[in-house]
Amino acid sequence: MGAAYIDPGLPAEFHVLTDGAFPPLALDGFPHAIQWHFFGKATGNQAVLDMRVTPLEQERFQVFARLANFGAQAASRIVSVLADGKPVESNSVLIPADSALPQVWEITGQPAEISISLLGGDNLREDDSALLGATHGTLVQVQFVSGSGSPAQVSAEEAPDPNSASNLDEAVRQVIENLPNTQLNGPLQPEEYNPVIPFDLTIFYDFLPERFPAGHVLVLELPEQLQAAPSSPWATQEQLDIPPGASIQQSLTDPFMQGVDFNGVRWVKAWKQAGIPAGFETLLQALNVPEVGDVPLILRGNLDEQPSGSTDLVLFLANLKTGNLTKHPAFPIFLANLVQKIRQTQLPESTYTGEAIPLPSPAEYHTIRLSAPQATPVSFNTTWPAVWDQTLAPGLYSFELERLDGKLRKETVAVNAGSARESDIRPQSWTGGVSTLSTVGKTGAGPQAEAQQVDLLPWLLGLAILLLFVEASLAWR
Repeated sequence: MGAAYIDPGLPAEFHVLTDGAFPPLALDGFPHAIQWHFFGKATGNQAVLDMRVTPLEQERFQVFARLANFGAQAASRIVSVLADGKPVESNSVLIPADSALPQVWEITGQPAEISISLLGGDNLREDDSALLGATHGTLVQVQFVSGSGSPAQVSAEEAPDPNSASNLDEAVRQVIENLPNTQLNGPLQPEEYNPVIPFDLTIFYDFLPERFPAGHVLVLELPEQLQAAPSSPWATQEQLDIPPGASIQQSLTDPFMQGVDFNGVRWVKAWKQAGIPAGFETLLQALNVPEVGDVPLILRGNLDEQPSGSTDLVLFLANLKTGNLTKHPAFPIFLANLVQKIRQTQLPESTYTGEAIPLPSPAEYHTIRLSAPQATPVSFNTTWPAVWDQTLAPGLYSFELERLDGKLRKETVAVNAGSARESDIRPQSWTGGVSTLSTVGKTGAGPQAEAQQVDLLPWLLGLAILLLFVEASLAWR
């Protein structure tokens, strides 16, 4: 940048004052002389890197971090895990020289933030701690409505059927309850269902309501006695047989289907539809079924004319009471994809100091409120910058995102100072090959650079003589 302001016809020399704690610069072809001035000395530093918090079931969290030692000797430090600023566990660790020591902890409770601190301090205290918002992975509320009756209503004398409705209820319950940061409400009986009560995801099994709720809906099984008008898109007359070994075609673009392998799933029966309803697409289908053709197994579409709002509906036409889907790994992976898609946040979980935080588009939200560490809260209405770049202070940045429909979403972004590049404050190896004399065009020019220095003494003497002649000529007049 400095070279752009210099007349290329004039001699110039750049002086760089640095501790050398950065990668070598690409200076090949730089036209001016450079003189390096190194200051400081090599010093070790420890930092908390790569912190992660994973929600587990029953209000438990797994906390992971790497404790890095950027020094030539082993370092003994006390590491402390804090929940909402209160220590919950501390222990002494010996971090080998020039290495990173992985550590895992498990804590319980409902903290808003979790942090890790190295006690004792060193020359760069800012990276001795790191934190994350424990609630960043938004809690997903799931409502499960089943028309099959409570499992307790099944007689103990009845022979156990792995495909019975009660066992399928249990399969759904186990999958949802074992997903992190997910709360299951139900199973509810059909008469307990209320479409006005909001949930992030509503699962209907063996029951189809007259009115769907707003949000995400999954219909896992159509009821045997489906009372739908002939003009209804859900009208079904019969079930079709899916022959063993039938070719299955799967959508590769829908996020709900990513990473789901249906190989090994036995599809036995599926409800026959008069046609795919308008606005729906086929996520999974059996191809070339004899005398029938292609048979949809899973559909997805949007219902915009619901009184309670828009509904994103995933409909299983496959009969889950037959086949083995609920006992196949594809079943929990599919449900996990569905919940994860709902959980997706608008903002990153964490970033580094000085890095910009991308903000969501005004097309989705009409208000953003931000509370940053050591700063006055900021509010944006209708328009705002694409990024928030005032992140020099480490800490938790809290955002409130108000959607166009009035719903409020709260998210946090942790800004930490520790990184593998910035926390290594020792002079890098390239500094050993650089002379403090001037160099031209490369960092390792060494002694030959001395010839590039410009001697200004002759120019100054010439200028002085010229001034004497001018002064004398004026005096002789």
